[in-house]
Amino acid sequence: MISTATRAFALLLLFPLLSPETSAQSWPPEIKNLQVLPSESPAGEVIGQMRSFTMALGVRCQHCHVGEEGQPIQAFDFASDEKPAKTTARAMLRMTNAINQDHVGQLGIDGALEVSCVTCHRGTTRPEQLSALLVRTTTSDGIDAALAKYAELREQYHGSATYDFSEVSLIAAGEALIAQDQAEDAAKLLELNLEHHPKSQWTAGTLAGTYEQLGRKADAITLLKRMLEHDPGNQRIQQQIKRLEG
Repeated sequence: MISTATRAFALLLLFPLLSPETSAQSWPPEIKNLQVLPSESPAGEVIGQMRSFTMALGVRCQHCHVGEEGQPIQAFDFASDEKPAKTTARAMLRMTNAINQDHVGQLGIDGALEVSCVTCHRGTTRPEQLSALLVRTTTSDGIDAALAKYAELREQYHGSATYDFSEVSLIAAGEALIAQDQAEDAAKLLELNLEHHPKSQWTAGTLAGTYEQLGRKADAITLLKRMLEHDPGNQRIQQQIKRLEG
């Protein structure tokens, strides 16, 4: 069964967006082919749930249902199971219900805590961390494609909750590439990270270590000395420079 909190969230989404007149005129009066949501669910509640899905994944009705952008709602075949995304959505609903009822619900945590679609998706259909996406893109299409993808995603999503554009993501991607013997590619991601986070000692230390691994000791020393200007008393950086010069 769908929890009370999920039902309430669905209704909160529904009523600010639809007037009673619009709802009555535009949406099917009867919801058919419900397989996960309770079959007796009121139409308004199901519509609210569908709206929460579209907001969580950043999509529109035609992502799961048979219909075209620009068509009136009445022209959509909402009962059809033709689109694979609808099957996926049902599987995700079952998974979410199981997490909330069989796992989170058994933790005894004070206050309401529920997993929902937006918990993972946050505005995208593929809930993948930025670091994993960049490693995958680098491995399949090369570092230039990964750098272009980062720029594209940053332009589109920076400031939203979809991807983490803090220093952590590119560091994690760089370390993963180093572990795959792709230090050259890792260095380029870390250099990009330093452009966006010029005072990040974590990024600088990781990049300096990558330079050293690549035999670029002079670049490592130059970078560390530049970071020392921001933090003259940093003994860790001083020791790293001394080791490289010695």
